[in-house]
Order: sequence, then C-alpha cells, then structure tokens
Amino acid sequence: MSVNAFPQVAAACAASLGAIELQRSARTRLERLHADQASRRASEQAVQAYRTEMLPRLFGGAWHLSRRNAHFPPAILQAGHRPAMRPTSWQIFDHPLVFRQAGTSGPDHPRNTVVIGQPYAAVAGGEVSSSVREEAAELADRGWSIHWSPDLSTHYPGWTQLVIARFGIEMSPALHGFLPIALPGIGVGAWHEWARIPEGVLVH
Repeated sequence: MSVNAFPQVAAACAASLGAIELQRSARTRLERLHADQASRRASEQAVQAYRTEMLPRLFGGAWHLSRRNAHFPPAILQAGHRPAMRPTSWQIFDHPLVFRQAGTSGPDHPRNTVVIGQPYAAVAGGEVSSSVREEAAELADRGWSIHWSPDLSTHYPGWTQLVIARFGIEMSPALHGFLPIALPGIGVGAWHEWARIPEGVLVH
C-alpha cells in the first residue's frame, strides 16, 4: 500500500536496486564507474522523492535536505533537550537523512526537521527489535513520534526498512500506511496497540 501511495519513492527504490545489480555484475573499471554513477543518481532520486513527494504529503509544506545536519541526526535529537543516552550511535537512524522544512529560520531544531532512518530489520516477525524499541521509547519520551514502513527505504530496498521521526504527535503517517512504533505520552505502547488490531481491519 505504501509503495502505491508514493510512486516517486517506489521508482527511487527500483533505481537503487538497479544500481546494486550493476555493482554486483561489474567486472571492468568502466563497468564499475557506470555502477557508481548509477548509485549516485539513485541516491539523488531518493532524496528528491522524499523531499517533493513523501514529506509534503505526510506533513505539508516544502522540504529540503538539511545543509548542516543531513547525515547527523544526534545534533537534531539533542537540540534543546538533555543529553542523549546514545549521543553518537542510533541504530534506528542507520543510513540517516535529515530534512528541514522550508521557510523556517534559525538552526536545525526538532520543530523544523524530520529525521529518516533506513535500518536493517527494525521490525522482524511482527516485532520491533530490542534496540529500536529502546531508542524509540527514549525518543517518544523526548516528544518524538516514530513511524515505520516496510517498503519505502531506498537504501538496499528489501533489506532495510524506513523509519521516520517527527517531533510532536503526528497522525498523518498513519493515514498513508505507516505504522506507529512509539508516540509521545504512549511510548512503544503505540506499537502494542497497533499489534492488537485484528488482521484485515483497515485503520484510518
């Protein structure tokens, strides 16, 4: 459902898979060069798809890749709050991207950014991994909403999953096929509430 809702992201996932195949089959220096170029184009396509399609649909407004913290979420997560328990490494934000809402002023801050992670096996067999559960609970305690999608990660699609963090309680991701891992005031209880919903029941 998520892929159909975000065709540009789905196309970026396909481009990423194509680049991976080129890298695996490359035998000559020229083939490796072409594979590297395809990988860079796929990464650029992914950023564009998240920026122009997914984030505006989820949260409204316009977005751009952070010029200062594009690949360094801890700087965002700690802004204006007590020091993080894990200041240098967050599994939930493996292969991270930080997007900033256009038209906002001042430094990157929880209220003007969205953090995307693309971790391996954040959810497996219907259960959140223990490390992601702990990190999501800590983030929810800091006021962040954490949602998950199995099929919108453009970094090694099929091996990684997409996790999106937005400060405050945001219902928009759930309306577009995302599932809550943790929410402010609820913590990972949000995941348990979702897991109790009977299979086949569509939640709006």
